[in-house]
Amino acid sequence: MRETNCPAVRGCIAIVRHQGKVLLVRRKLSPDDGLWGLPGGKLHDDENAFEGAVRETLEETGIYVAALKAFPEFEEVSHASDGSRTYRYRLTPVECFYVSGRATAGDDAVEAKWFSYVSATDLPIDAVKNLPEVLARCRSD
Repeated sequence: MRETNCPAVRGCIAIVRHQGKVLLVRRKLSPDDGLWGLPGGKLHDDENAFEGAVRETLEETGIYVAALKAFPEFEEVSHASDGSRTYRYRLTPVECFYVSGRATAGDDAVEAKWFSYVSATDLPIDAVKNLPEVLARCRSD
């Protein structure tokens, strides 16, 4: 695999749980188009992970949330067909409390939906990107 210099971009993901379910979005844009995942994305220069998680959740799902707790960040890397890195995110998962709203796709999502925890982790591997691993790492007891 050929490595190229690809600076890390700061990002966040929102873990929104409500009534025993978790909020997921199906992505519209490359490189994860068609895949289900947690709401999130690139942080603006002037915002922290809490602010980004609240903003991204509203933009992608129409759901208002309050950020509660950050989990340790991790790196997400995508590669082109020639093996070079196309992007590298340093993502901070943020647990969020549902405030209000109805899940509707917006921004870069084609679908936003509540899933039971079991059905979210049982989605086919070709339909999600690292979702079971991220949810397991960010369990809140």
